[in-house]
Amino acid sequence: MIMNKIKSYFTLIRVHQWFKNILILLPVITTQKSIDSETYINLIIIFISFSLASSLVYIFNDFFDQNEDEKHPLKKTKPIANKSINLNEVKIIFIIIFLLFCLIITQFSIKSENTYLILSYILCSFIYTVLIKKIVFFDILLVASFYVFRIKCGVNEIDEDINNLIYLQIYTTAIFILLCKRFSDLNFSDNIYKKYLNTLKLSIDFILIVNVIIYFLIINSEYLYEKYGGKPYYLTVLFVIISFLRYRHYTFKNKNTLDPVKILFKSKILMLNNFLWIVSIFLLNNML
Repeated sequence: MIMNKIKSYFTLIRVHQWFKNILILLPVITTQKSIDSETYINLIIIFISFSLASSLVYIFNDFFDQNEDEKHPLKKTKPIANKSINLNEVKIIFIIIFLLFCLIITQFSIKSENTYLILSYILCSFIYTVLIKKIVFFDILLVASFYVFRIKCGVNEIDEDINNLIYLQIYTTAIFILLCKRFSDLNFSDNIYKKYLNTLKLSIDFILIVNVIIYFLIINSEYLYEKYGGKPYYLTVLFVIISFLRYRHYTFKNKNTLDPVKILFKSKILMLNNFLWIVSIFLLNNML
């Protein structure tokens, strides 16, 4: 009984979704700067802050959507929807996480720009839940920006200067993942995209192509040449194409990409491919 309750608490705050905040640490892999221990500690603090912020957002979203979630074949298993946690418990957990979040951002040396980014993420997420969630395509454009917030926090902390094409790559990749998520959800319930099914399919393929084009532009950019020299980044293109095509396959064939984090860990091909991409980028940047 106690273990089930604890499991419900962890499900409520979506601990596994904290993996998305790894984007904060991504600039460490791509930079050639020497990172000291204090900066690593600050990055971890930002990661924890963003994770707590995301938990606040998930709790608020589940609370706001509980009536709709109860009717959804998959979302009805959420702790608030299935009543495994009562609303008083939800409020207490929300307050505890909020206090922890406030403690961290006020007591640790987080750069003011990162504090503003995290607070903006919370505010925009609340607005999304209450107002934007029902607006077709605009909802995706807003949520995709949250991934850019994450990597921007890491860039700010290590005081790195990266090309705007990289931010655009993060943004369009997030759009691709969210489009796939909306398409998958149509297999389980009727959402606002039901009337736009064909447009949704075309959008997924279009944004996939756009992502590959942007990646080609990045690896052939003056920014990359001036920063790292004429290294054979074209060798990493295959990893990128495989990842996008595999994710598309999961969306159209397996029809379940509602949870990108679970898909990433479920697919050995995606895990291996992304690992090889990260290793190849690191080696090209620092060793060759």
